Amino acid sequence: KSNISQRRKLLDHVCYVDMNEDFIDGIYNDSERPGLYRGYSILAGDTSICDAPNIGYTEKQLKELNNPHFNRLRKELIRFRASCIADTQTDFILTATITNSKKIGEVELAMQHLDNLNQRIDMTNTITTYDRGYDALELMLKHKNINSYFLIRLKADDFINERKYMKTNDEIINITINRIRTQNFHDEELKKQAREKRSTEIRITEIELTTKTGKKYTEILASNLPFDKFTTSDLKELYNKRWKIETNLDRKSTRLNSS
Repeated sequence: KSNISQRRKLLDHVCYVDMNEDFIDGIYNDSERPGLYRGYSILAGDTSICDAPNIGYTEKQLKELNNPHFNRLRKELIRFRASCIADTQTDFILTATITNSKKIGEVELAMQHLDNLNQRIDMTNTITTYDRGYDALELMLKHKNINSYFLIRLKADDFINERKYMKTNDEIINITINRIRTQNFHDEELKKQAREKRSTEIRITEIELTTKTGKKYTEILASNLPFDKFTTSDLKELYNKRWKIETNLDRKSTRLNSS
C-alpha cells in the first residue's frame, strides 16, 4: 500500500480532473439525467475563503498560492478561494477551482466556470442561481450569450434608476449599457458586444418576505427566466434551492484540509 501511495505522487493531477469531468459529462449529456426540475438542472455558483492547513507545502505550491516566503515557524495562515458550480438537486460538483484569495474575484471565476461547462454540456437546459456577490451585468450577459438561464439575488441599489419605473413586482426592465457599466468587464469580446448593443432586457422580481420576528423585507431577483414557464412563486422556490451550495463548498474545503 505504501508503494502505491508513493507512485501516485508521480501522476499529474490533471488526469483526475479529466476523469471527473468525463464522468460528470456522461451524466449531464444524457436526456434522462437525474435531478431535473421541470426539465432543467438547477445549479448554484458560489465561492468561499478557506484556511489551508499549515503543513506539508512544497515551494512550488507556496508560489502558486502567492505566498513564497511562508514561515512554518510562525502562526501564519495560507488562505485560498474555493469556487464551484454545483447541482442543487444531485449534489454533484460540475466544475470547481481553488486559487489565491486576492488574485481573482468571484464573478471572474464564475465566468471561467461557465466557459468550462459550455464546452462540456448543454447549458440551454440549466438554471444557475447566485447570491448578491454575483450581481454583475457581465455575468448576466454571459448567460444570455450562451443561451443559459440565471437567477441572481440583487443588492438594494442594483439597477435602482431603472427599477423605480416598475409598475408591478415582476416585470421586464430595460438596462442601459454604457462605459461605466462595462469598464470592469473581464471578457473583452463580451464588453465589445455589450457596448454595441447598448441595452439589454432583464426580468426583475421583487418578493416580499417576513423574518421570524415578523419584520417584512424585500428580496430582489434578476433573471432571464420566461414568464410563461416560471411564476413569481417559482422564482422564490428556485432561489431557495441554492442553499445546498453551502454544503458543497464546506465539503470541498473540509476534504482539502484533511488531505
